[in-house]
Amino acid sequence: MKSPEGKTSSGASDKDTLEMDESNLDYHLIFSLGPEFYAAALGTIREVIKCEKVKPVPYMVPHFLGVINLRGQLVSVVDLRSKFAITPGVDAPGLILVTERGESLIGALVDDVHAVSRFSS
Repeated sequence: MKSPEGKTSSGASDKDTLEMDESNLDYHLIFSLGPEFYAAALGTIREVIKCEKVKPVPYMVPHFLGVINLRGQLVSVVDLRSKFAITPGVDAPGLILVTERGESLIGALVDDVHAVSRFSS
């Protein structure tokens, strides 16, 4: 909550909050799809969960696996390996990267998550 002076309830100004959010985008989550490594801005990832039973949705494109219930919220799950024609890695645990797009949650099935790294802009 903001005060009339432009401060949040934590005492940070709007400028401090904006700078903090921008600095988060320098950090990236490194994940793999088959033998290839990719990175996603850490600020775009809400959480990483173990792959659970996905409820299929009929008449969808092949890379759309279906939906899961995540603490009462519906999450659409896509298989990035299928979308980009990548063979799954051997002994891949299968994790779902959950992202928030507006009020919707979207999950991306990946083989594994490896690290969080900071890249210079």
